[in-house]
Amino acid sequence: MKRQDGSTWYFAYGANMSRRVFVERRGMRPLESEIASLQGYRLAFALKGFAVVEPAFATLLPDASGTVHGVLHRLGEADLERLEKLEDEYERCELPVTGARCGPTVAQVYLASSTTLGLRPSRRYLALLCEGAREAGLPEAYVAWLAAHPSAHVPVLSTLAGASAKLYETYLAVSKRGARRRA
Repeated sequence: MKRQDGSTWYFAYGANMSRRVFVERRGMRPLESEIASLQGYRLAFALKGFAVVEPAFATLLPDASGTVHGVLHRLGEADLERLEKLEDEYERCELPVTGARCGPTVAQVYLASSTTLGLRPSRRYLALLCEGAREAGLPEAYVAWLAAHPSAHVPVLSTLAGASAKLYETYLAVSKRGARRRA
């Protein structure tokens, strides 16, 4: 939901919780950030990734008794548009979240458009979630749950996947702009 100043709240529950990913790699400039929670969902690694190197990414699944912790970022229009291009495997929706400072609000949340249960995230990806959760100050029990989650790791290939993430995101942003111009 757009605020009077044109900004929008976005709830990050995956790698975008990490400042290294969201700000440094993706170039986002949140106007403010705070921890938040979303009731009625659970975190699942159910978005198919890239075979062995990045087998699964995070998404949210409905769960009446579930709670997902994450980071609430207030974004300007340009950052929200760029985020939309980067999260192309997800559908954006508005859900009620509760921020530690702002209290109850409506935020943009990205949910996988198609899910596959039983997948494991890469160790590299899971480490990014844990890094972001720790630096944001999410509840210790939630961070411990994330850290204990089973993950996949293939020596050398997994390392290369992490190094190529920025290149892939650049490709997505450029190819989407080109597709829009052709349409």
